[in-house]
Amino acid sequence: MMSRVIFCQCKKAAIISDDVREELTQWFHRSQIACEVVEDLCGLAAHKDERLVQWAQQDELIVVACYERAVRWLFSAAGAQLKNDVRVLNQRVQGAQEIVAGLEEMNLPTGQQTTSAAGEWVPWFPVIDYSRCINCRQCYNFCLFGVFAVDAEGKVQVAQPANCKTGCPACARVCPAVAIIFAKYNETPFNGDVVDEQKLAQLRQSKDFKNMSPAMLQRLIRARMGQRGNVNLPNTRHD
Repeated sequence: MMSRVIFCQCKKAAIISDDVREELTQWFHRSQIACEVVEDLCGLAAHKDERLVQWAQQDELIVVACYERAVRWLFSAAGAQLKNDVRVLNQRVQGAQEIVAGLEEMNLPTGQQTTSAAGEWVPWFPVIDYSRCINCRQCYNFCLFGVFAVDAEGKVQVAQPANCKTGCPACARVCPAVAIIFAKYNETPFNGDVVDEQKLAQLRQSKDFKNMSPAMLQRLIRARMGQRGNVNLPNTRHD
C-alpha cells in the first residue's frame, strides 16, 4: 500500500506563516504528489469526518500540519487512532524548504490531489490527550459553555466542540495533567507541543499560576463575556 500525504493548510488560524503555507501549496501543485489538501484539519476532526478513520488506517501516513501530539489527538477525537509509523511534519516550527526536502527524500508517488474546504466556522476547541488525562473532571466542572460531558463509563469527553469560545484556553490551564490541547493556541504545551515536565513544575510554583485558580479563571471569563453583553452563562456543574 502506497504512502498517503495529508497537507493541512490551517487557513482558520494565524499560527502558520502565509509564506510557509503558500510555498508548500505551490510545491504540492507543481510536484503532483498524490495528497489530500485540507484547509483545516481541526474542522474535520470536530465534525468527526469519516475520512480521518480511512486515513488513519493507511500505512506510512504522512501529515503536514502542526505538533504531532495535537495531530494524534485530533484524529482520536474523530474516532481514528493513528498508527505508530505515522510521520508528522510540523509547519509551526519547520520551514517550507525543510519540509519539502523531507518529502522529496521519500520518493512519494504522483497521483490525484483533492482539496477539502474548511467552511465558515473557526474550529477552536479542545481535544484530550488521554495518555495524560487522569479523569479528574476539572475541565468538565470548570467549563461554562457545556463543551465537556461524561460518558456512560464515567470518562470525560469533548461533546460539543462548537460551544467553545474562540480564543479561550482556560480549561487547559486548570488541567492538572496538562492533558488538554488547543491546536490553534500559541502557548506551549497547550498547543500540543511536547510537555517539558521540569518547566511545568516551575510554572506550577510560579505566583501567576497559583493565582489563576479555577474560580479566578471563571470569574474572569464571566466578566469578559458580561462586557460583551452575554451574561446568561450556565452555572458550573459539580457531579
